[in-house]
Amino acid sequence: MGIANNKANLKQTRIRCPNSECQYIWLYSGRFFYYATCPSCRRNVKIQENKIESPQSVQVGTKDQIATVANT
Repeated sequence: MGIANNKANLKQTRIRCPNSECQYIWLYSGRFFYYATCPSCRRNVKIQENKIESPQSVQVGTKDQIATVANT
């Protein structure tokens, strides 16, 4: 019960991978503050430098979906 309670209280943050070949965007809700691992390319990503401030304008997904959102 304690683990489930803590997981429910974690805030989700949208992060974009800085790797130019990846650029994957995902929701991070881990417990680490400084670094997260990109689920697509496994690169270590600095959370504070790569978080997306306006989550309504960007969708979570692959590079193809990101390009579609950027062109509209």
